[in-house]
Amino acid sequence: MGRIENIKYLGSIKSITPMNYIVISMAREKPIPIGSKVYFKDEYGKFREAGLVVDIIGNVKKPYAVVKIKDKDLVQAIESSSDLYYEPWKPPRKARGR
Repeated sequence: MGRIENIKYLGSIKSITPMNYIVISMAREKPIPIGSKVYFKDEYGKFREAGLVVDIIGNVKKPYAVVKIKDKDLVQAIESSSDLYYEPWKPPRKARGR
């Protein structure tokens, strides 16, 4: 895994669906960018990638983030971690034409 930069607290797990999606109760009102990587802390305190934000749902005052889990084998490890973190998605830089 590459270097994790600018990681921020996202919120706590509200539920995990049978289709391997996580619904997260966000700790902030301002929604995060769709496509942002979401991380959890493993039993050793290291950040591991859980998946990507695919949608923001709920009302404006209390939004929820929907995350597609990267690998179904991570579900149990994610369940044991109550807090999730994110790294904001950055659009790719355009190549400069000459």
